[in-house]
Amino acid sequence: SIHAHDLRQRGDAWTVEAPPQRGLPVCMCVGSDGNWLALGTSRGYILVYDVRFHLQVHWWRHPCKGHIFSVAECPPGPFQSAASR
Repeated sequence: SIHAHDLRQRGDAWTVEAPPQRGLPVCMCVGSDGNWLALGTSRGYILVYDVRFHLQVHWWRHPCKGHIFSVAECPPGPFQSAASR
C-alpha cells in the first residue's frame, strides 16, 4: 500500500493498494496537478493511480521485465490539443 500523510491531521490523507504480484514499488512520480500518481516496480510494471478517487486506472509492463528505476512527468508536447491541457 502507498500512504499519503497530512501533517495537519492524524492518520492518512489517502491510501492506494499496490498489488504485490506486480512487484515492490521502487520509484514514483506525482503529477503536477496532484491528481495522479505513477509507480515503477521491481518487476517492470508502471502503475498509474487517480488519487482523487483512490483507483488504479492503468498499468503497463516493460518488455525487459526488469526494475523500473525512475518515472517522470513529461511536459506537454507541441502537438497536444488545447482541450487536453
